[in-house]
Amino acid sequence: MQSGIFVFDDKGTIEDTSDDEHNFFESFRDAQSSTGASIGAGQYLSMAEDGNGTMWIGTNIGLLKCNTPSRAITDPGNLSCSRLVRDGEAYFLSGESVTAIAVDADNQKWIGTANQGVFLINEDGSETIYNFTTDNSPLLSNTIKSITINNQTGDVFFGTDNGLVSYNNGIKRGATPFSDVYAFPNPVRPDYSDKVTITGLTNNANVKITDINGNLIYQGRAIGNQMTWNCRNATGNRVATGVYLVIAATSDASESVVTKIAIVK
Repeated sequence: MQSGIFVFDDKGTIEDTSDDEHNFFESFRDAQSSTGASIGAGQYLSMAEDGNGTMWIGTNIGLLKCNTPSRAITDPGNLSCSRLVRDGEAYFLSGESVTAIAVDADNQKWIGTANQGVFLINEDGSETIYNFTTDNSPLLSNTIKSITINNQTGDVFFGTDNGLVSYNNGIKRGATPFSDVYAFPNPVRPDYSDKVTITGLTNNANVKITDINGNLIYQGRAIGNQMTWNCRNATGNRVATGVYLVIAATSDASESVVTKIAIVK
């Protein structure tokens, strides 16, 4: 049986078959090769499109990344894929079957494998954030069959050959715009040493925390609909007792909101 990827475009006119286009790919140009080499796999097992329009393809030889998937129709001869290079030379998950791929609200990728459990990688795939296995998590098996994410709640569901298990990653699809912004715990008491969570933000919102006089204490960006702050200033010291303003704005500064955090040292 021939293994590959079938790409079909109905041009937005599903009733009219005269303008349909399709192509079948057993292999792709290697975007990292200077000699015109190709990348092919014996099995294509999973696929997902991320928030940037990049296609991530799971195969029996590892993970492939296609930055220009539209070429599958517009320029099929130049459709290229690449593998993720780690430590300057090694391919990430080389030789491992990538059986499932899902993209969360922060555009991170959850990668399921046949033998190594689940990998959470950052947006461009250059870094592994977590590797969940039966040894370090409640995962029921290291053989992953499927992954799906509820981006409204942050729940990630893993289907394994031993059953289903879920995990809440704390990353939710951003609210629009700044609905019900609040911080918790609030007030922050002296015996509380963990981080304060600010929620109700929009994804990637620019967030500043200032004192009551407007002096900048901390600045960061929301992931999903929230951001955390350790109640410390730029020098790493816990801030003094007082009221602190949380000023949030979208990346284009079109929306803003202020809430307050009371801290008792």
